[in-house]
Amino acid sequence: MFTNSGISIGNPDTEKDAYYAPVAAHGAQYDSRGAGDFTPFPLLSSSNTFLYEYFDQTYPHNKNRPYHSPTSDVLHASRSILWLKPDILVYYDQGLSRSAGMFKKDSFNFTAEPIIDGPVVKVVDSVNKQNTYLTTVLPQASHFVSMACAYGSNVGDCAGGDVSKGGDESAFLYQVTDTSVPIASQFLSVMEGTDKGGVRTPVTLVQSSGTALDGVVVGNSVALFRRIAAVPETEFVSSNYSVPAGVVQQYVAGLAPSTTFGVEVRASGGKTDVSVTKRCAAVCLKTDVGGVLAFTVQGGTVTAGTVAFSGAGR
Repeated sequence: MFTNSGISIGNPDTEKDAYYAPVAAHGAQYDSRGAGDFTPFPLLSSSNTFLYEYFDQTYPHNKNRPYHSPTSDVLHASRSILWLKPDILVYYDQGLSRSAGMFKKDSFNFTAEPIIDGPVVKVVDSVNKQNTYLTTVLPQASHFVSMACAYGSNVGDCAGGDVSKGGDESAFLYQVTDTSVPIASQFLSVMEGTDKGGVRTPVTLVQSSGTALDGVVVGNSVALFRRIAAVPETEFVSSNYSVPAGVVQQYVAGLAPSTTFGVEVRASGGKTDVSVTKRCAAVCLKTDVGGVLAFTVQGGTVTAGTVAFSGAGR
């Protein structure tokens, strides 16, 4: 039911030629390329319980052709995906502009019509009645607006799009906009598939102090991602966050690959306070080749590794 998605970022085209002007108007990528041709190359982590991939999409969002007027207003564009096997996908998309007033949108394509209920969208398969839920926690409610349209209609970014002829083609666009139009935007959403009549797993936003992390609690897990700052910052020093005591599995992504970090925890009043630092004292853990620090916290004990995901649908 879900086919593709991505961030779009306003990027003024000074040339206004017949091809590049519409690309800029939609905030799309000027340069479409496969994962093997991204610069820098994507990061990948994999285990029996999760898969993580990070794509830096800054280059294709800017126009870098010597025979056209260059456009380089997008300072950063990226996508992080964490798959909590078998049914949860966590999407973290970031956009950073050079100029103020550049829109930021996150788009998801579906083969069936999305049903919108606030920050939650539900798509029901027309054949087997399986459900796909998408819940957005960033941007938060005060700066969140969403819409859905059918490709081929004269609505928003669906205008001029091809109408699906069935099969796996995208028929509907679901789009989230950050209405505050900041220099830097973060989009954080959780997608879950359930059987007919199944309910989605509740999700809760988590944000850290110190080096900024944005994350979400879903089931027995928390997934956090390093936020790109609107101004240059020093390397990761320390980050502190709190999760309910029942959250066992911890994923912290966007760190330096194959690097040692210290982890400290403290249980208090039904919650667990976690600190991740570059200073390694009692518990020293190493990120994998994709820059993910994966560990469990049970009874105040930190252990490297992962456990199977558990949520409402499992």
